[in-house]
Amino acid sequence: MSELEKYRPLSVKEFYNKIHHQYYEPSSHQISCRVKSVHETILQQLRGSIEGRILDVGCASQEPPINTVGCDLSIEGLRLSRELYPDSSSVCADINYLPFKRESFSAILAGLLLDHVENLELAFFSLRGVAAAQGRLIVTVFDSERRPQNKYGGDRLQYRSIDGEKYSVPSYGWTRQELIASSAKAGWVFTSDAVHSTGDNDYLLRQLDFEAEE
Repeated sequence: MSELEKYRPLSVKEFYNKIHHQYYEPSSHQISCRVKSVHETILQQLRGSIEGRILDVGCASQEPPINTVGCDLSIEGLRLSRELYPDSSSVCADINYLPFKRESFSAILAGLLLDHVENLELAFFSLRGVAAAQGRLIVTVFDSERRPQNKYGGDRLQYRSIDGEKYSVPSYGWTRQELIASSAKAGWVFTSDAVHSTGDNDYLLRQLDFEAEE
C-alpha cells in the first residue's frame, strides 16, 4: 500500500464537514487558527475601507463583521458558526453556483478556497458575476513555492486530523501566475499581493488583491 492509499479520499465538502471544528482549537491545530486570524483581520480592514456589502466565501470559521454575508460548502461548519455567532448571515453554496443577484457585493474574500477548485476560470467568473463594478476581491492560498511535497500526492493534500484520522482532499497548488492569468480572463485586474506567516515555514499564506473591471 502506497503512502497516499493510507489516507481516506474525501471530497472538499466531506473534508471540511470532518475538520471544521479545528479552526476553533488553537492548541490543537495552530496553522488553521492562524489562517482564521488572518482572514478575520482582512475582513475587518475591508469593513473599515469600503461601503456596501461584503461576501465571505469559505466563511465557516470566521466571525462575520456587520454587513457581511457568509457562504460555505460545509453545512457542518456553518452549523457551528451559527451556534457561535447567532446574528451572522450565511448560506451553504458552491463557489461556482453562488445564489446571489448580479453585482450584489462591493468586496469579496475567498479565503483558502481556490486551492480546492479544479476550474479556476469558472470560479473567477462566478465571483465576478456577484461583484459590483470596481469591486474588490481578496484571495488567499498557501504559497505554492513552499508547498511541502511530502504532504501531497498528485493533486491531493494528505491531512492528519487532530484525532489521528488520515484524509486526502483535492488541492491543486495554483501558482501566483496561474491565479492572476485565470482571474484576468474573468474580468479581474490584479492590484497587489502579500504574504502572511502561519507559524510554519512550509505554509505561508499568500494574499492576492484584485479589482473588478467596469
